Order: sequence, then C-alpha cells, then structure tokens
Amino acid sequence: MKDLSEAFRLLENAMAIFTQKDPQQERSAQVNRMIMDAYSCYREIYEKKKRHAQQQTMDRFLQHR
Repeated sequence: MKDLSEAFRLLENAMAIFTQKDPQQERSAQVNRMIMDAYSCYREIYEKKKRHAQQQTMDRFLQHR
C-alpha cells in the first residue's frame, strides 16, 4: 500500500506543478481531471485495501480484549 500511496503523492505533485506553471487554467484543470480519471481505478483498490487493513486491526484488537 505504501507504493500506491507514494504514486498518488507523486501524481498530486505533478498536477500541482501543471496548475502552477500553465498560464491556461482551463487546460491544466482538464489535464488534472484526465489524470485523476485515469488513476481512479487504483485509488479504489487502495481505499479497499486500506479499509480491509483497518478492519483487520480492529478485529485483532477486539480479539485480545
């Protein structure tokens, strides 16, 4: 999960650069939307794994009480 988290961080940094450096706000906004749409399937996978890991942690905690 750390790898996906790092990839999202890098993509968000890239999108911030596009927003800051492109004088045409509409273009950078469109590119950012396209990037977000392109990696949304990986975001869903990441969120599912994250929820599953949190649930396992809670289950283990409750079992040891």
